[in-house]
Amino acid sequence: MATDERPGQPTVDGAKNDVAEYLKNLNGFNVLRGGLIVLISVLWLIPLLALLYIAVQPSLPQGAFWSLPESIALISNLGEAWSDGNFGNYAINSLIYASVGAVIAVFLASLAGFTIAQLDIPYRDGILFLILLFTFFPFQMYLIPLVKVANMTGLYNTKTGVSIIYITIAIPFAAFVLRNYFITIPNSLYEAARIDGLSKFQIYWKIYLPLAKPALAVALIFQWIWIWNEFLFGLVLTSSPDARPMATALALLGGRSADWTVLAAGTLLTVGPPLVVFLLFQKHFVRGLLAGTQKG
Repeated sequence: MATDERPGQPTVDGAKNDVAEYLKNLNGFNVLRGGLIVLISVLWLIPLLALLYIAVQPSLPQGAFWSLPESIALISNLGEAWSDGNFGNYAINSLIYASVGAVIAVFLASLAGFTIAQLDIPYRDGILFLILLFTFFPFQMYLIPLVKVANMTGLYNTKTGVSIIYITIAIPFAAFVLRNYFITIPNSLYEAARIDGLSKFQIYWKIYLPLAKPALAVALIFQWIWIWNEFLFGLVLTSSPDARPMATALALLGGRSADWTVLAAGTLLTVGPPLVVFLLFQKHFVRGLLAGTQKG
């Protein structure tokens, strides 16, 4: 009886041939590279697995560290960390900062990137260098001036003041990413749109911005995750839970609770949203990183 094999459908013989071809092309360099990748992955995963292991424990193990827990207490540890650290209020603050800050920063950065990449303005490279200049220095050197300015303007310990700081810091990197993408778009497209009577802003809004969706996704994800995880500015520029972000809640929880299982659970609460955002938009993130690598 003849077998029903559809064109393009993988067969057992085809799989064997693929494996044989892979083994044939395998050499010492590929083995070494694969081993290094596995080693680095394991080194990255061990702290994460240890964190999860501690978070599920009813109490910190006294004997062998990797012994099986007597019971799973993850839900109770998460609940205790949430209530003791007042994570709900901090999470809302961070959600506002990350969402509003990332969107506004990327929008302003797209305007800057389009201007530098496509418009004929003097000293374009110098302007780009000035934008990136502020990212060359450690952020700690800005703390004292920012605190003084925030006090003088009445923005200290306010959501508005913290949001402005996050937006300002996020713009340079996003502008660099978007500018590098915009320069890959042929200039003939811009010239054709001008001949059709579109203004510069219409060209940016109707043509270049839709084409830059992959780069916009990368910039948005990067800035969202950075703002959510940011700790230093959120701690120094605020003094009450009304304005402090999520990362500061974990530090404050460490001063209130001496239970390592609760602290580990609080860490999971902190890193959970960025992980979810990355997993949901992973396809767009990878596509955006690869976009614009070839001109034309």
